[in-house]
Amino acid sequence: MLLALLSLSGCVRVETGRVAPTIGKQVIDLVNAKELGAISEEEFRKARLRLLAAF
Repeated sequence: MLLALLSLSGCVRVETGRVAPTIGKQVIDLVNAKELGAISEEEFRKARLRLLAAF
């Protein structure tokens, strides 16, 4: 199982046995949410800043 997780590339990283989305994937998800109207421009800016501050 670990070898399968390590062979994944691009959109995920492995953290303590779980697969977490990369910062890039999270930013793409935020952009998509904004473009679909699920979040406002202000919500997008705040979420993006929180995300970037976490890394």
